[in-house]
Amino acid sequence: SGSHAAGTDEDVHYKEYRRGEVILKKGDDATSVCEVVRGSAYPERNRSHRYRAGDSFGAAALLNKHRRTCNVVAGSDGTKVAFYNLIGLSKSNPKKAREMFSAVMEDTFKVIQDLEKSVDRTQKEIEREVVRG
Repeated sequence: SGSHAAGTDEDVHYKEYRRGEVILKKGDDATSVCEVVRGSAYPERNRSHRYRAGDSFGAAALLNKHRRTCNVVAGSDGTKVAFYNLIGLSKSNPKKAREMFSAVMEDTFKVIQDLEKSVDRTQKEIEREVVRG
């Protein structure tokens, strides 16, 4: 098999999924960061947050001894995902490791923005109920 452009074989592995299959399972050890190669994926609890080809997820892996925070599910048949070992990758391909780190941090900020919007909506609904009540 030899070396792959993204890093050595130990640093990245690929897996294909059918629509609805769980890619990352809540509570599992977070040991790798993921990148969608083909197809799409989404966090089970937020279907509108889509990961398309080139998008990355799995920020929990950036923190030592962390567990997955939610299920991430394949959005279509034939969804292909790359799983990166960032520690190994940082040695074999520092540029790719930095790209993955940045991509996952960007996703984390998007998720936080989504949560803030959701909290704002909930707060406004509560205020309306209080006024009505």
